[in-house]
Amino acid sequence: MTEAKNRIKIITKFIKITKRLKSKEGMTIYFWYDNLSRDLIKNGTLENLKERGITGVTSNPTIFKNAILNSSSYEEDIKRLKGMSPEEICWELMISDVSLACDLFMPAYQSSNGNTGYVSIELNPLFSNNISKSVEQALYLKGRINKPNLMIKVPATNEGFYVIRELTRKGINVNVTLIFSLDQYLKACESYLLGLEDRLADGNNISSVFSVASFFVSRVDALVNKYIHDGKIETRYTNETSYRNCHKVYHAWRQIFTSKRFKDLKNRTANVQRVLWASTGVKDKSVPEEHYLSKLTFDEVVFTLPEQTLNKALEINWLDNFVPSELTNVEELDAFFRVFNDQGYSFEYLLWELTEKGVQLFAESYNELLKAIHQKTTLM
Repeated sequence: MTEAKNRIKIITKFIKITKRLKSKEGMTIYFWYDNLSRDLIKNGTLENLKERGITGVTSNPTIFKNAILNSSSYEEDIKRLKGMSPEEICWELMISDVSLACDLFMPAYQSSNGNTGYVSIELNPLFSNNISKSVEQALYLKGRINKPNLMIKVPATNEGFYVIRELTRKGINVNVTLIFSLDQYLKACESYLLGLEDRLADGNNISSVFSVASFFVSRVDALVNKYIHDGKIETRYTNETSYRNCHKVYHAWRQIFTSKRFKDLKNRTANVQRVLWASTGVKDKSVPEEHYLSKLTFDEVVFTLPEQTLNKALEINWLDNFVPSELTNVEELDAFFRVFNDQGYSFEYLLWELTEKGVQLFAESYNELLKAIHQKTTLM
């Protein structure tokens, strides 16, 4: 009797998760939480968010730095691992958290046939310009965590595109991160498609390979707004540039994944690489917290929500009752960015600064974390 009740409970959870993937308009949208820590797992917060519609988690070196430095939950493990180097301890802690989160979101992965339920871990940011070390570490993490719903985050740098292709070829799920420009996005798609083609050429199945391309949102407006404040760009571009940049990407996504090239791959069981809207929390507090959510609600996208944005989404019941956004047409977008560039700045060129800065910030967080772990082990 108890076993039967447990089965019913599990099936009910699967049904709840599946229902939350669809809106009344027939659109499919996935919501992931941009945060991970031992406390969130142990105190039931992630479990609660899963019940409310969150079906995945992303992490990065900064998130782990804040998690490990601001919680006592890691002290016992750090003490137990004291004989290891700070770097080894760091990765043991991160691997443990990601493994636990993968187990938590496995039902979403299974009930969606691999379309959601992922937990992402970022490669060592110090390897961002090193192809061989990045691939080596990705294979190590895949082997250690050994969960089908693991995603490896690879930055969209020039070297990163080669890593994406190679990991896809090896059947590893990739979350392409730190994408800010259309040019980067197109290269990320090309790397994924080439990796699938390589994998097929090797005689391997591609049906279990999934990927997302994480396109960063609010940081673009923050950069443009700085130029506006300095009097270098017209004020009419305030908080208008980023979502239009995303609209260009969504147009490109629809074109790429309805092309003959992808249809041929799909006939051989390929999965779509979805666009993931990252950095969705507003930087300019003069606009509503849900500003980017309301502008980027398109079919088949993934949203990663930081804590404040997620809280707002839950407050207004947005995860269950989102309204589709209106996609700006290509001609209007071309005109918008043509005028922007006429002011003396290449929009695409400006955005490369953000990728380099993003990698640098993650490297700084990573180094700060290693120093803190070293200090903790010295005092134990």
